[in-house]
Amino acid sequence: MRILIRAIVFLWIYSGAYQIASAQQLVLCSNCTQPYEYESAAEIAHGPRRGWESYLVVNPNTSKGMFASAVYVPPGEVPMRLERAIPRTENDPGNWIVVVPKSRKPSSTHSTMQGNGDFSTSSSGLHHGQQLQLDAIVSMSKEWVFIKPQNNSGYFNSFNDALQNMAAVDSVIRIGHTTTNPAWVNDQINGNLVASLFRALESFFGRGIGGCLLMDNGDVACWQINVLAPGAARLVEGTSKDAEGNEIPASGTLPNGSGTEVNVHPDTPQPGYVSYDWGQYQYRCGHVNGKLSHCEWIAPR
Repeated sequence: MRILIRAIVFLWIYSGAYQIASAQQLVLCSNCTQPYEYESAAEIAHGPRRGWESYLVVNPNTSKGMFASAVYVPPGEVPMRLERAIPRTENDPGNWIVVVPKSRKPSSTHSTMQGNGDFSTSSSGLHHGQQLQLDAIVSMSKEWVFIKPQNNSGYFNSFNDALQNMAAVDSVIRIGHTTTNPAWVNDQINGNLVASLFRALESFFGRGIGGCLLMDNGDVACWQINVLAPGAARLVEGTSKDAEGNEIPASGTLPNGSGTEVNVHPDTPQPGYVSYDWGQYQYRCGHVNGKLSHCEWIAPR
């Protein structure tokens, strides 16, 4: 039975009816490192759905991915031709997060009350441009940006001014990410998969794409954006602070489930200065007459 299925799959792929790199579904596999594990992840996501489907399987911890095609034939059936599997019915079909048991190997049987169904799976690696785009998208999802915007417009005089100019806030954060990770817009990966990847990584890492902006008067605040829908920036709860480190009240905020914040240290390292913690680094500025000047990054010692 399995030999016959493999023969049909081979002829199907060889005839050009299926292109593995045209994946339509996304799977996140947090522990996949070997090709057989990526294939197993595709099978787990595919489940006992008759027919074939193509997947992009991504390990968000390593930014590595593979394309995998999975075919499932129910017990006792001999397919004369291979149809695409019925789509999954979840609200977000692009958001699958799986962990592959180390003992599992691909092309496993699937046990049912009617007997054992058969999987047949194959995989291929991403080409260079696709890997660059994947690296960029994962990096954006892991690391937010910290920016002191140019303020010729006056939009960033203060936090309250920024709130009145949300299109500018959204644009600055988007440009910051694109400058740091330009390959995310390379169009090497199917656009639907890119959208699914951003949603799935937001679920995996506990936050979406975003950044924190430092205003001319020393206020700081963080927003999450939707890189695929410009203008949708939302303020993150508890992140708006003045140069003294006091929280600035705001409404309509996004819950801060990931603990994003910028710690503010007034009069540090001495009076007339203010320092902002960002990861292992510190952004230090002079603060005179309510305005920042001569800012610089301080590396960890």
